[in-house]
Amino acid sequence: MKLRWIFLLPVLFIPFLLKKPSNNRNWEFGFGSLSTTELINDHEVLIKNIHDTNKYFDETYDTNDLERVWFVMEPFAKLKIVAHTYFVFDFKDKEPIALSIEARREKGEEFDFLKGLTRQFDLYYSWGTERDATGRRAVKQNEPLYMYPLKLSHERASNLFITLANETNRLAKTPRFYNILTSNCTNELAKVVKKANPKAIPWYSTMVPPGYADNYLYDWGYIDTTVSKKELHEKYYITDIVKENYDEGFEKIVRETLLKE
Repeated sequence: MKLRWIFLLPVLFIPFLLKKPSNNRNWEFGFGSLSTTELINDHEVLIKNIHDTNKYFDETYDTNDLERVWFVMEPFAKLKIVAHTYFVFDFKDKEPIALSIEARREKGEEFDFLKGLTRQFDLYYSWGTERDATGRRAVKQNEPLYMYPLKLSHERASNLFITLANETNRLAKTPRFYNILTSNCTNELAKVVKKANPKAIPWYSTMVPPGYADNYLYDWGYIDTTVSKKELHEKYYITDIVKENYDEGFEKIVRETLLKE
């Protein structure tokens, strides 16, 4: 009986192996519209279908006006190793824009660890407002959030934004599967970082566990090293700030709080 099950195991995995990534499924709310980009010149990018709560819009961004990049981390309480991470970009005279790489869910589908290992979710580049990406997680979902200003030169920050825009289009044309180990929110960001700036982070960075990403950025000198790792979470915790100032426009207050000397 046991030998029979051993031979049957490969058969059970055939449906997963035959499934192909696709951008055409019955998507859950919030995953329906795929962002695409258009490179206007070497420093201007048009991003289409930017998500803002219940609507989408298009906007052009000039990397000459890029002022800062933030790394946001949402740890999951039950398991330290697991977290969600994303970037937020600050531009002069524009609202911040966030880029989150996620598992794209179909209608009625919930995220599941096993499904995340077995080609059940497609990869999704979600461009959105900070109110949508950060406000939703802090206020509606009551998640702990930590927001770190990255220490990047303007050239590296610009290369990162342009490369993310190009990868967004690449994914729109050639869909791929999400994988909780090899193609998750954090190591997909790390792959883009290495593509934009090959010497920016070590070769093993694409396999850094999401829940420890801020520790690694600290070790590599990309976030505030004037405080200890323990003090990092205290200094850059933003959930309460976002909640208290959500209606007044939390974006400016978060930055005034985190960047003050």
